[in-house]
This record gives sequence, structure tokens and C-alpha cells, in this order.
Amino acid sequence: PPILPDAPPVHAAPTAESPQFIGREQELARLDALWRNGRAVALIDGPAGSGKTHLVQKFGGDLSAAVQLTGRCYETTRAIPFHPWQSILQQQLRHLDAEVVAQLAPYWRRQLGLLLPEFGEAGASPNLQQLFRAIVHLLTGLDKRPRLLFLDDLQWADEASLQLFQFLAQQVVHAAGPLLLIGTFRAEETAENPTLVTLLVDLGRLPYFTRLSLPPFDEAETEQLIAALWRQLPEGFRTPHIRDTLLQATGGNPLYMTEILQELTLAEALPADLPLPPSLAAL
Repeated sequence: PPILPDAPPVHAAPTAESPQFIGREQELARLDALWRNGRAVALIDGPAGSGKTHLVQKFGGDLSAAVQLTGRCYETTRAIPFHPWQSILQQQLRHLDAEVVAQLAPYWRRQLGLLLPEFGEAGASPNLQQLFRAIVHLLTGLDKRPRLLFLDDLQWADEASLQLFQFLAQQVVHAAGPLLLIGTFRAEETAENPTLVTLLVDLGRLPYFTRLSLPPFDEAETEQLIAALWRQLPEGFRTPHIRDTLLQATGGNPLYMTEILQELTLAEALPADLPLPPSLAAL
């Protein structure tokens, strides 16, 4: 029987048993270069379980003195306009001095009131472009501290959120301080969201835009993962049998390999067939 089902997996965060970050040196180096450039936009794509979220978390964890704002898209909230941005805006308010927020002009406050109750009653006739301008002003125009803005799982983003992503991407070069805007998405689900397809085309015209596609783990990365998760396995057993079997069974998907290895570490003896972890059985 197949080790993994045909249904697409659910992307999971790194587990407590796998604190080490494995591989992705080239992608981290490219993100670091974008950060040092001062103002840039990046999209990271890959199949579910390829480690997109983990990569950005690792990158952000290595930054110092940076304001980091994160918004997440969910399949259950894709009909809610601006859902990931509402979280980002709330985080931004917590990072700003109260005096700075209090000095916002009434015009900006009326626009932001559409999404943030803190600013009171919204304007009577909301204008999408003016709302976008107000959000960008709040996120990029009030202080010069470097910022990392991260929107996760854009394949589930609503149309308005993707339009705002594009609007902000166009304004990145005008930010008061250094700004790196990052989004992640599942490449295999792109066609299901026409606005995301349009976003990819539009971003491709920006000279400061970069797209990173995460490849499967190679042999070296798989060996590192085995060594990190199955420390009691003698080195001579890791390669080539366990390594090659994992690669063949999972296609080099880091999440799949992690879950299977964690099941194997609990086994009293090495099974003839790789186990199907309960965490993947329902996928």
C-alpha cells in the first residue's frame, strides 16, 4: 500500500522534537541579501510541507532590532475581507508609541476605522484606494525601524487582501524605514485563486521583487534530518537504505520525512515498510 495518501497534506509548524533547522542555506542567503538591500518584496512557493513557514520563521528569528508583523490566511477565513491584515495592523499598533498613533490626522483615522475599532467610527463612504493608502501609511510611514511583514498561505487569501498586498508592494520603496514584504503560498493551489495568479504577474514587473521556489530535500539534507531526529540510529544504518527509502517514499518532502522519522524513533525494531503516521493518515 502507498506510504502516503494522494490527498494534499496540511502544512504543520515544526514540532518540538525537531528544533533544528535543516537545509535551505541558499534560500536563507537570498532572504538575507534582500534584507540588507533595505526595501524588497519576496514570494516563497512550494508544496504543502516543504517548509515555507519554517523558513521565514528561521529567517525572522535571526534578525535583531526588527519589527516583525505576521498575518495568516486560512481556508475557513478566505471569505472574510482583509482577515490577515487585521492581525498585522493590530500588531503594528502595539509596536507604535501611543503619542504617534494619537497624532494621526482625522482623515487617516476615519479610513482605518473600517478595520480597527480603536480609531472610532469609519467614514461614511469608504473608498478602497484611500483605505489602502491609510493602511500603508500606518505600516510604513510612522517610524524608521526596519520591518518584516509576513503573510502566510496566500493561496487562501481573499481578493481584497491580495489587492492590498500588491498595493503595499508598489509602495515598499517609499517606506520611511527598511521593509521586507514576504508572502508564501502553495504553488499547486495557485490556479484556484485567480487574484493570486494576477498578483504573481503584477509583482513580476517590480525590479525589487524576488520569487523563491522551495525544492525537495536532497540526499545531504535528508541525512541531516535523519541525524537530527534519530540520534540513536547508528550512522551506518542511515545511508543509503534509510535515506534512499525516505526520499523515494516522500519525494523529499520535509514534513512527510519528519513525521515518518518521529514514528520510527518510537519503534522497537526497524519495520520492513515505513509507517504511516497518524498525523498524515487523515490527509
